[in-house]
Amino acid sequence: MKNILLVDDDTLLRLVVMTSIGLTFKDCKVLTAGSGKEAVNILNSEQVHFVLTDLLMQEMDGFQLIEYINTNHPEIPVAVMSGEGGATTRERLHSLGISKFLEKPFNLKELHTAISELPGIGKNATAISFTTA
Repeated sequence: MKNILLVDDDTLLRLVVMTSIGLTFKDCKVLTAGSGKEAVNILNSEQVHFVLTDLLMQEMDGFQLIEYINTNHPEIPVAVMSGEGGATTRERLHSLGISKFLEKPFNLKELHTAISELPGIGKNATAISFTTA
């Protein structure tokens, strides 16, 4: 089972995306965090195979979270979803090694494509598992 960490301060968006990922990728467990700080706690206590994060959050924003992951968990691929998709934001993300950006509102098919391109994550699964923080 692969663990996908979904980080966004919007509870409804987390629920929708978590449900969509869980129904599409049944061999994945979806962990959720409402802030970068919550995400760090999960990263330090669970094995995570992929992170999908928003950028604009309280306490610890997505940029700070990406920097933390790059330093402490560089093997974990990260994708970003945000309504802040201007050139400056994309340049900063590129400098942090982020190539996958989903602009909000995004199409869930785009998200599913990004996840399905990750090594070891497929659509053939036997169970759906949801965990929320």
